[in-house]
Amino acid sequence: MKEYLLYPEASLRIFSEACAFFKKQYPFFEKKQLLEDVDGSLLQYYTLTDFKVIIILDLDWESEIIIKTDIALDGFIKKWLKYKEKI
Repeated sequence: MKEYLLYPEASLRIFSEACAFFKKQYPFFEKKQLLEDVDGSLLQYYTLTDFKVIIILDLDWESEIIIKTDIALDGFIKKWLKYKEKI
């Protein structure tokens, strides 16, 4: 899976913004149940047939927000970086 850094700090507000932004950009992906890891990290899964995207609020080692995916999201990342400057 590819991994992209969305934000260098663990922020629930930014995590929520990233999830909403992804869903707006890719409305055809199905949003699954939000999962909480034993360390308190949050994982939001999105699926489309065999494709999976996970937005993670990582509270463990790095304390960051990342996105893991088995599809290329370079265009999304560019849009997110522009959007992030406004929030």
